[in-house]
Amino acid sequence: MSSNPDDSAADDDPGGDDVDTTAGLPVSRRALLAGTAVAGAGVAGAITLGGDGRATDDDPATDSTATTTPRATPVADADEARRLAERFAPTLYFGRREQWFPTDPRPYSSERDGQTVVDGFDALDGYTAAKSEDTPAPDPTVFYHVLEYTDRLAVVQYWIYSAFDQFSVNFHWHDWELLQTFVDRASGDPVLYAASAHSRQVPNNEFLDPEAVPAIISEVGSHSSALGMNARRDTFQRLPVDGLVADVTNGVVAIASGEEGLPLAYGLPRDEGFRLPYVVPELDGAPLTDHPDLPNVSAEDLVPEDVTVGSFADLATPPTGLPPRELGATLEPESRRETPADEHYALVPTAEVEDIAAFTGPQLSFEFAVPGFVEDALASHITSTSTPWTQPRYRDPLADVTDAAHREAIQERYGVDGGGRGETIVGRLAELRPSDDVDVGVTLTAPPVEAVARLASDPTAVPTFGGVAAFVDVEPGDHTLTVNGPGYAPYAQRVAVGGEAATGEETTTETRTVTPTETATETATDAPTETTSDGTVRVGAGGRIGLVPAADAVKLKVDATDRGGARRVRVDDDVAGRVFDAPPVEADGRGAVYVHRAGGYTVEVTDERGETSVERVNPGPNQNAAAVAKARTGVSGITRFLVDFLTETRETVERLLERGADGSASGSDDGRGTDDSAGSGGATATPTADVTTTPDPTSATIELDVVSDEDRDDGEGDEEQSTETPTATPTPTPASEPTETSTATPTPAPEATPDRVYQPVTTRENLRQLLTKAVSRAEAANEAALAGDETRTAEELRALRSVLARLSSLAEGGGAPQPAARIAARRAGTADRRAERALDTLT
Repeated sequence: MSSNPDDSAADDDPGGDDVDTTAGLPVSRRALLAGTAVAGAGVAGAITLGGDGRATDDDPATDSTATTTPRATPVADADEARRLAERFAPTLYFGRREQWFPTDPRPYSSERDGQTVVDGFDALDGYTAAKSEDTPAPDPTVFYHVLEYTDRLAVVQYWIYSAFDQFSVNFHWHDWELLQTFVDRASGDPVLYAASAHSRQVPNNEFLDPEAVPAIISEVGSHSSALGMNARRDTFQRLPVDGLVADVTNGVVAIASGEEGLPLAYGLPRDEGFRLPYVVPELDGAPLTDHPDLPNVSAEDLVPEDVTVGSFADLATPPTGLPPRELGATLEPESRRETPADEHYALVPTAEVEDIAAFTGPQLSFEFAVPGFVEDALASHITSTSTPWTQPRYRDPLADVTDAAHREAIQERYGVDGGGRGETIVGRLAELRPSDDVDVGVTLTAPPVEAVARLASDPTAVPTFGGVAAFVDVEPGDHTLTVNGPGYAPYAQRVAVGGEAATGEETTTETRTVTPTETATETATDAPTETTSDGTVRVGAGGRIGLVPAADAVKLKVDATDRGGARRVRVDDDVAGRVFDAPPVEADGRGAVYVHRAGGYTVEVTDERGETSVERVNPGPNQNAAAVAKARTGVSGITRFLVDFLTETRETVERLLERGADGSASGSDDGRGTDDSAGSGGATATPTADVTTTPDPTSATIELDVVSDEDRDDGEGDEEQSTETPTATPTPTPASEPTETSTATPTPAPEATPDRVYQPVTTRENLRQLLTKAVSRAEAANEAALAGDETRTAEELRALRSVLARLSSLAEGGGAPQPAARIAARRAGTADRRAERALDTLT
């Protein structure tokens, strides 16, 4: 990807940047960034995706006079520089569908206003014309730049130029990739390899203390560089497999609550079994290949159509059948002519091309959707590139090392300060799909394709890898996260990083600290942002970003205008649990969240006054939108919700029981009795979790470890709760309620078929009676709340919690009718937490 796509000033006016005449380097332009950022939902603006200019001159994080002072200097001895460059020159592996191999840009240069520039049309058309069956990679070239930090540490930079970049919804003229090799000058051994991924915010692929010459596995079209460090040099392994070491040593991060850690490196998604479709680049609304200045470029000269789709927004569902990565050409340096390869590339010092002032070309664009209250806002994508020698990392290689442990290792061994870094934001994609168990409900599964995410505070969007959205070096403040996927409705939320908002004022959204694998327990109702012990900020619902296929999407229109706006929105599905939990992106107090039409949702909206409303949303089969946040706040609002929610639950369970009676239900009843008398003092037994098995680390794909919100017991109240399952204390059952004994024996009806197994009447009746009692207690609590009788309201809510605890306990028994009892237990947990919140409000 482009080394610095933010530098759009280079497109049409290569001499237009302000210049620091002392250092001969461009000065950062904050005004450009301010003009390209999107400031929330409903606002259209420019977006930049791609580029690996991690420390660029247009990057506010590096906007200081300190960046104009070189921290490393070129190695004075040209022979030593050449020896180091040849020794560590990488083997380059490309995919079969690659169209643009490393080349020399000088044949496509021209003079403009007294400066040497490389025009995008000239480079793309000229390179395409130079290709042939005998010459698939014209002028194969890799440029090198060797620096020394100290007399003990040198760095070899390999800069790789391609004439064009076409990747997913990102494409731009020119492309510069970077591989850095840190070398101990005393021993001559490599210390660290750092291969650039996509943008400044995507974690690089890095390897500490390597024992082999690096191999670069290039991503088709984008040229993002993965490392090949083990015996399987032409494929990427994120984790150790088959006795081989992993290809990266990046630190491990638990992306979502309850998951095992994953090395935080971009890797090579298509090599890991994941897919992200490509899009045909357009200029002025027409395919780029139709432009008259590209007579030698046709559709066959772009990434093949078998991995290409139209606009993301034009797809109703995610695409399937996209082929995996296939190995193509291999390139070796000319210094290793004896090594077989499809091509051998020349090694050329960057000093020979530093006279090129700019890489130019008109802006290319795509659409990026942000959920709005009325409609989706669309923003254009602006791309360009800058010269490597104007980037701070050209002088300070450690600025492009993203892993904190790797920077610390360099600092400890060689006394080179890696500098401070911002926070890391992570989240895992999860697709909402209809549940197989019940008529209403969804499950969370791993999506079949990758997506693209961006922070509006930075004009850079990033592709996901293995379903993971990750941003590194994020500055403190308030950010807007937006995720677009092919065939998905857009996702958006606000994210607070650090202790200060973007305005410099203290943010009202706090963070909470948990260990990387700990189930998060909320400590405050206004603290949806979760920060792990290693400083990683999780987004979404416990680190999971719920995406909905566009054809099945229902927009929840959150209108909290008269309440000062929404501080937080929580959406719970009856089966999947929490599917959204974040501050929404708003315009004038209104925002939107997409859910799947197959679900049954409990929606909580906490406004800026700290008051919470809760209501029920059951989308119809043809429904496309639903309005929320108009419900009452306070105790009466919660009790009204409890009445409606538990009445609906009773009706749902009754339908499931009737289905079981005629043999149509998938669950079975084994006739064993259960003790339904558990529960006292409002204690709620946690329902049994339906957990997707944690993936085998050697698997080629990464599966979601999905735990429903009810199963997690994440402590929705204002006070921290234990994550252990509460033990319900048995109490005598009132005589009016039938009970079961452990000796209950099923009695088949005379008309029973041989394979029919009947539940004892008492088990089903217990379930029915407990649900009826729950509705009755909720109605009584609501009547008391409306009458202003707080004492009676509290008494009825405590009695309701006791009934709900017994519902959950009943479902835990082996003889409970399924899936009716399971659904009842999960909804009982949802209702119990609301009842507990109402009690907290009263006290």
